[in-house]
Amino acid sequence: MAAFVALISAAVSPAAAQSAPPPFHPKPHPGVPLVVPDPPAAPSAEQNKPAGENGSPKSSPAAVPTKSTSRPPSKPHTMASTAHAAKAARSHTVIAQAAAPSGGAAKAPGAYAEQLPTHLPGTAVAQTGSFAVSQLGHSVGTANFRFASTAAGYDATSTVQVSMQGLDYALSKNELLDPARHILHVVLSATVNGQAVSVSGRPDAGQFLLNISANGRSSTTRLASHSAAVLLADFDPGGFETLLMLATAQNGRDLWAILPKHAGSVEAVQLATYADEAGTLDGKPITVHHLVATIAEAATDLFCGPDNRLLQAELPQQGFSLIRKGFVLTPPKRPVVPAE
Repeated sequence: MAAFVALISAAVSPAAAQSAPPPFHPKPHPGVPLVVPDPPAAPSAEQNKPAGENGSPKSSPAAVPTKSTSRPPSKPHTMASTAHAAKAARSHTVIAQAAAPSGGAAKAPGAYAEQLPTHLPGTAVAQTGSFAVSQLGHSVGTANFRFASTAAGYDATSTVQVSMQGLDYALSKNELLDPARHILHVVLSATVNGQAVSVSGRPDAGQFLLNISANGRSSTTRLASHSAAVLLADFDPGGFETLLMLATAQNGRDLWAILPKHAGSVEAVQLATYADEAGTLDGKPITVHHLVATIAEAATDLFCGPDNRLLQAELPQQGFSLIRKGFVLTPPKRPVVPAE
């Protein structure tokens, strides 16, 4: 059955590997998740099982974090200790999932709405975002999203281009969302080092129907249906933007991620809020909300503005980040390398 697997060694260039290590995190630092087709393999009954309703993560060997003096680690309260306790982090995962938190004390899930607005931005005709993809401060690509309002809800598109030694990655995602940003239909296509992958999904008969084609093989899986679910693909800022919008509407609760790995799975999203940080956007000071989303044992640091729009995402792929153009987090999450 066709599947997605992680590409680790080929994704990191020798130059990047010799760069300064990512900052120390008090929790495990997951591996490098990239969407790559598996070699042909016989399907198993286990692969076609949807994830459990409780989104329980699976165990795997732990990754070893490295120390840095760029930012001191924080001591989160009960919520973060529960959600980000030193678990084994999967070294072969899909989608952008970031390193564990490094600033401020976590709050309970219900406290999410206390920090972020209760309205949903995006009533304008179009909502866009342009991001740099970087690894340890070196620019390696770009990522963009666009949400356009329609009579039925939103047309959402995302594009990603990453080019570096050992990795040539391109992604295009198109979604139809209802007014509450629930998925009506999604189509994704990607190429990784010349190998093509395509994904399509939609709600069907009380379930979510997910079709994956890779390496000349196709699979169809019926996943448990959740209205507040988002399909998360590698380096896709549009997926994180949708997650933040859903989190606002759901008060940070009952959030789910559809992962295009193997035959596909759906995982619960645990969201914790941390102390506000500071930054500038287009040279103007801005208050920065810091959240950590834990999905299938891997944590993603998300930074958003007062309007709840994505500014930065810290990914677990050995120092990879998504940073909105014009935004600077102060102090930075990791040392910044000047452009050559």
